[in-house]
Amino acid sequence: MLKNTLYVLATALIISTSCQSKSSAQASRSASNLEVEARFIDSLEKAAQDITQTFPGEIVGSIEFKVKATGEDLKRFPEGFVPWVNLEHPEKQLPNLVNGDNVVLPYQHVSLIIDYPLSHPDTSQLTGTVAGFTSKMLIQKISERYHKIYQEEEVAAKTKTVPEEKRTGIINRNLTDGPYGICCHDLGDLDLSSVEVYRTPEGKIVIMLGVES
Repeated sequence: MLKNTLYVLATALIISTSCQSKSSAQASRSASNLEVEARFIDSLEKAAQDITQTFPGEIVGSIEFKVKATGEDLKRFPEGFVPWVNLEHPEKQLPNLVNGDNVVLPYQHVSLIIDYPLSHPDTSQLTGTVAGFTSKMLIQKISERYHKIYQEEEVAAKTKTVPEEKRTGIINRNLTDGPYGICCHDLGDLDLSSVEVYRTPEGKIVIMLGVES
């Protein structure tokens, strides 16, 4: 989780540096957009401080995912396994998920915290079977929540996502000003590699995600 925060901060710094070095690009941007991005970078710095100082509770487990590599992936992963699942289209990889039907989270109700790549983290409730969540079920529910977050952001935002084919310079997703303040990555960029499981002092189970991009 800290790695993801640091990655976003690094990306924000790159964006900031790039904007400073391209005066002509700066001139064409409105002051309001610059103010929005400045607020976003400030929120990232605060989030990084919060994450390094505060966790939901005691960590009680960690779940990692492995997908059997096929085709071109075998060249990238000669050991035979892809260490993540794409969050936009997990259904393409789930048939090859190792031990996908095994229960990995033996709790029926858990809280899910999604903070990447959001400037305003989201907390939602997930419900599994009485036995808990299998790997496949957990991935599907996390993916569904990500899809909903991105959809709600696009509907509510006044600053819409620039289509990829129309992006210039840094081609990362632009910052949007919806309820989540998504920046820098489209949903298709995100891969779920792990889940950290915490128990709060009140006994509730909270999960946080390891997301690669």
